[in-house]
Amino acid sequence: MKGHNHLRTWQGSRGNRLKSPYPQNYPLHATIHTWRGRRVFLNSHLADTVFRLVIDERHTAAACLMPDHLHCLLTDASQALETIRRFKSLSTHVAWQTGIKGKLWQRSFWDHLIRRDENLREMAQYIAQNPIRAK
Repeated sequence: MKGHNHLRTWQGSRGNRLKSPYPQNYPLHATIHTWRGRRVFLNSHLADTVFRLVIDERHTAAACLMPDHLHCLLTDASQALETIRRFKSLSTHVAWQTGIKGKLWQRSFWDHLIRRDENLREMAQYIAQNPIRAK
């Protein structure tokens, strides 16, 4: 299939991420879903703690935590894999301490590399407006 080789795949399906390495100094919008769509962040204590972990990451420019997923805008795509890996690990341990059992996050994440002609402020506003669009 033409163009298919640039996507990472899981069990033969179309991949959700571009192949690494990501370019340096390009922002990246990542969407990370919870394991099997569990709405674990309805727990406000867990949501507050996990959100603080996200915004404390030095590469985070904007973020929005929804009941079953997270949107984050990272300032340097080349650091995305390590930043997200670290965040997933820390937040999973926090969730376990609050009584959540098993996996917290889906495998991998969805990405959108921000092109030079896209407005970073508009992308941050799009992320911040996510709860309003979701009602």
